[in-house]
Amino acid sequence: MNILYFIFLLGINFVIFGFIWGVFKMLLRMVTGGINKSPQSEYILRVSKYILLVAVTANFVHSINQENELIQSFTARVIISSIVLGLYLLGKLQNRNRFSQFSAIGGDLIKSLTSTFDPKVERFLIIGSIVFFIACLFFPSIVDNGLINWFTNAIKGLSNAFFIGFIFNIIAFFSIINIFMRGSNILGKLISGESLTDSFKKEQKKSPFGNMGGFSRGFQNQQNSSTVEDEYVKKSTTNVDEEGFTEYEDVTEE
Repeated sequence: MNILYFIFLLGINFVIFGFIWGVFKMLLRMVTGGINKSPQSEYILRVSKYILLVAVTANFVHSINQENELIQSFTARVIISSIVLGLYLLGKLQNRNRFSQFSAIGGDLIKSLTSTFDPKVERFLIIGSIVFFIACLFFPSIVDNGLINWFTNAIKGLSNAFFIGFIFNIIAFFSIINIFMRGSNILGKLISGESLTDSFKKEQKKSPFGNMGGFSRGFQNQQNSSTVEDEYVKKSTTNVDEEGFTEYEDVTEE
């Protein structure tokens, strides 16, 4: 039960951090006046988000252990928290990939809401985040600063709030379930020998109009058959005499 509660607290950390980061991005967009975003600025924001998320999560794990030692083994805390964080980041990666596929067939409005997606860069970000997270767990002094402590205290304060804390707890519960379902799906593909790139390519082949494929192929075959019949009729009517009989060429050799 302690392990499950520990994972649940990590889910609360992810949810509330995402909420605070969303407010920060909204304020930043208001300050900048909606300036057109570039891929470079998007990745700067994303790297900043990953660094903060990893640092805050590591600091959150340290604070949980100091307040209430749910998991006594330090090695177990490192392994469990790293797996949960990795599954969370993999789920976010899958979401961005699906949204980028959807925006590819959408209009300019949908494309303006999407962010730049490069699977190779995203994988490097995830690997780098996990490595940095483990380093923060082994060296707590890395995350012991004013900004990270403010984020950690804000997350605890919001989670303990009367009404909004209850809402965050519910969201965190379903978020943890969603993390494991989607993350386990991705890990299952990796264990079976598929790469992330291959799994994304297979998903890209799926289309909301996939069921129309049989109809389009049937229509094309019908059109080709109609074309053949038209050619046959044309050839058969080229040598018709005045009485309506078809004249055939004599192809026998004398």
